[in-house]
Amino acid sequence: MKQTALTMITMVSALLLPQAALAFPVDFGPGFTTHRVNVDGDVVSVTVGGHGPAVVLIHGYAADSRMWKPLAIALALHFTVIAPDLPGIGNSAIPAGGSNMSYAARRVRDAVHALGYQRASVVGPTHSLSLADREGYVAAYSRPGRMAAGWAYFDSFPQTAVDFARLATTKLPMPVLSIGGDKANGAALGTQVRAVAESVTVVVLKNTGHWLMEENPQQTIPALTKFLESH
Repeated sequence: MKQTALTMITMVSALLLPQAALAFPVDFGPGFTTHRVNVDGDVVSVTVGGHGPAVVLIHGYAADSRMWKPLAIALALHFTVIAPDLPGIGNSAIPAGGSNMSYAARRVRDAVHALGYQRASVVGPTHSLSLADREGYVAAYSRPGRMAAGWAYFDSFPQTAVDFARLATTKLPMPVLSIGGDKANGAALGTQVRAVAESVTVVVLKNTGHWLMEENPQQTIPALTKFLESH
């Protein structure tokens, strides 16, 4: 875990709101309580439990604080676990002006401060890309229509599933390499590829997420090279 100080800010208008029925109830078990924290007009939902040094668990996209439940229960024996829902996700309110990762990080920080915690370890996604690469991708996706085109891939998932089922009726005869990270969907990807191909080599890279080349080129490149050279 990366040790970090939750930076103090000079002016934070924050207060705990009365408990209310949550749209998606969070139940980490005995000893955990979910708080609704108003930070400058934004409501951030934060589940807290355990005793000891504070640990903040930051979930990723397509999940919410509940992704951490098993880890939270284990850590609560020795740590105070703080699991927020990012703004706009889970039980946190959708910001009127929209959100991004920097904005979400500030709101989470302010909510944690409002609960009385000024220093904590942080567990969550790390930067897999260099600053230069991130700036390059931002520039590419900032062009008119590029984000809409990107989201269209996600929007087409139902049709992709139909196409996948149809194509799976006749398996690919050529050798196919399935390569993915053990922190993402590496094993599941191998299972999917075996459904559509006869000769499959599955490689699951350790300590790797979605972004193979950015996170683990040391294992990705040799695996690809070996496969290509042997076929």
